[in-house]
Amino acid sequence: MAIEKLSKNVTLNARAIVKLKKCGNVGVITYSSVANRVATIKKLDADRYLVVNTGEIRVFERGESRIDDIASVKQSISKLRDYINTNVTDTHKCRWLTLDP
Repeated sequence: MAIEKLSKNVTLNARAIVKLKKCGNVGVITYSSVANRVATIKKLDADRYLVVNTGEIRVFERGESRIDDIASVKQSISKLRDYINTNVTDTHKCRWLTLDP
């Protein structure tokens, strides 16, 4: 997925899905011209799911720990960044600390 920062005006389709996320002094606008409104899989039980298009039954891939799921880690970091941006309006009053394992 490519992320672009646009400096010019953008014309959107009337059906475009637009989201505004305001976190303190930071605002993020995301938009999509299409949205998936139909489920492509159906969960059968805790371990299996059905691919609706093909009728194929597959097994869920599970990681041993949460760190194995990069999408989940990215989502958690994004939420943390939103919390920080919401609560920090004057960065001169903040001290930052980075911890590495």
